[in-house]
Formats: sequence, structure tokens, C-alpha cells
Amino acid sequence: MSSERRIEPLEDAGAARILPLAQVTRFIGGWPPEFRALVEMALQGARYGPSPARGGGPAPAVFTIPEFCAAHRLSRSKLYQLWAAGAGPRKMSIGTKILITVEAAADWRREREAASAAEVA
Repeated sequence: MSSERRIEPLEDAGAARILPLAQVTRFIGGWPPEFRALVEMALQGARYGPSPARGGGPAPAVFTIPEFCAAHRLSRSKLYQLWAAGAGPRKMSIGTKILITVEAAADWRREREAASAAEVA
């Protein structure tokens, strides 16, 4: 028996094939960062159980950088450019992890909408 980690589906997938995690990771390696972040989040849900997006568990209070980028359709590099320009969302650090609260994300979206409306007017 192999000690390689495998992705186990949460629900009965009929004749779905279970792929080794390393194979999936190699396959998505050349994808754009936004797509990789979505697939990685889906894989974490398959590993760690139901997510709020699928109707299970509490809603998240914070975004990680990959989650924020996927939810807002931004690349990681664009997010860092926004922070460098002083136009990114508020962030907090816990150890080495950078998190963005749901409230900070909502405030940032409102600020971006207001700035866009001001440019048009």
C-alpha cells in the first residue's frame, strides 16, 4: 500500500477516479494563479470536510491571500501592487500569515466602487 496522500471525494461520485495529490498538483502547476487558488481551495475542502461555500460550517471571518484573490478575481501580484500603492484592503498578520477580514474586504470593495464612480463622473 502506498503512503501517498490521495484526494477523497466527500460525496459518492459514482465511478469517479481518485487521483494522487501529487498528480493533481503537477497538473494544475501551469495554470494561472487564480485558477490554481480555486482548485487548491476545493482540494482543501475535500481533505478537511465541508466548507461554508457548500453549506457546511460557519461562514469564514477572514480570508487568506489565496482565498481573497480567488473571491475577488485578482492575481496575488496585483494584490501586492495595490498594497504597495496604498489602495489594497486592510490586512492583519498572525505570525507569518497575512489575513484580510471580511469587513476589511467589504470596506475595500466600497472604496473601489466609490473611486470608480468618481473617475466616471
